[in-house]
Amino acid sequence: MRVRCGEGPADGRVPTRPQAALTVAAEAHASTYDRALFPLWITISGTCNTRETVLKRDGSNVVTSSSCAPTSGHWYSPYGGATWTAASDVDYMVPLAEAWQSGA
Repeated sequence: MRVRCGEGPADGRVPTRPQAALTVAAEAHASTYDRALFPLWITISGTCNTRETVLKRDGSNVVTSSSCAPTSGHWYSPYGGATWTAASDVDYMVPLAEAWQSGA
């Protein structure tokens, strides 16, 4: 039985193992992505870019430099349950290389 995402079989039954209907393909790695195709951080609020603004918003006890760069603070990850203390360790939810290989 093949089931498309969001649909059940024609007779209305709900498949008990819908994942069994999925075809899993080997991962194919595309050529190296061009980082220049991902304009990442726009400047907002005069001097702070998007990343700096989000780090300040989502962190605890965040201290920033005069150029908005976080110099200290704590960032909690609900995905791994860890707390980070270096802003440089807070990274993308999906790495750019993975996004590129997935069709970005």
